[in-house]
Order: sequence, then structure tokens, then C-alpha cells
Amino acid sequence: MEGLHPSGRTRLDAGFVVDVPPDVALERFTPEGERDWVPGWHPEYPGGRPEEPVPGTVFVTRSASTRTTWVVVEREPDRMRYARVAEGRTAGTVTVVCAPATRTTTDVRVVYDLTALSPEGRRDVADLAADYPAHLEGWRQAIEAAGTAGRAGVGASGRA
Repeated sequence: MEGLHPSGRTRLDAGFVVDVPPDVALERFTPEGERDWVPGWHPEYPGGRPEEPVPGTVFVTRSASTRTTWVVVEREPDRMRYARVAEGRTAGTVTVVCAPATRTTTDVRVVYDLTALSPEGRRDVADLAADYPAHLEGWRQAIEAAGTAGRAGVGASGRA
């Protein structure tokens, strides 16, 4: 994991093992699959919701202070990669790679490559970098709490 570069760009790379099978784990990282474990995650699809999140799929998420536009740039059996722009704050990519650890557990690697677009964005990137392992631990716990039930447990469709 690299720290925040003076330019405002950083690359964060860490992972965790989650107690769900690999096919379920990857589906948890699709736009619809994140609904199962991310509070307040409600992707909107300007071009209409696709059956499957394929490269070129665009969706938007909103928080109290930020609108983020996401574009699926890669989807493979073991990975999802997104380009994302949090308006006026950050831009970059997020890559999630899921590999079998065992038949029922998955090694998840998450790489953020972000550039700050403003002073607020520099704070966002610095905060994420400072707490990245704990941030991912929260993801692990939430994914395991969601288990294999819900949309992500029924197959490949539905998660972005």
C-alpha cells in the first residue's frame, strides 16, 4: 500500500479472506450485489439497468455529500474493475479480484488507484489510505453477515 503522493494520487492494495464461496464473493462486488451488504447503496442506471454488469455499464451512487459515477471497465470470472468519479472529489479505478482460498472461502484483493480532484478529495484519499485495512475488515464482516442469501447467492445476475 502506497501513501498519498504529493500529487494527490494514491494506490491502495490489500486483501482479506471471506467465508463465502468464490462465485458468491465476486457477485457481492457487482452494482446490485453490493445492495446486500452496503448500507445505503442504491445504484441508479442512466442507460437502464442491465441484466448483467458488462464493460460499458454506467451507474451512479449518492451519499450525503457526493454523487459518484461508475463505469464497468472489466468483468472476468475472477474480477471486476470500475472507473469512478466522485464529483469534485476523486477519480480513479477500483479493481476487485476473487480467488478460491478453499471450496467455501475466497481470497479477495481490492485495489484503489485514486487521484484527488480537490482539497476535500485529498482528505478523502488520505482518510481511506490511513484506515484501509480496517475499511476492508468492515467489508469482510458485512459480506459474511450477508452470507450466501440474497441476490448475490442466486447466481451471476444482478450485481455490479
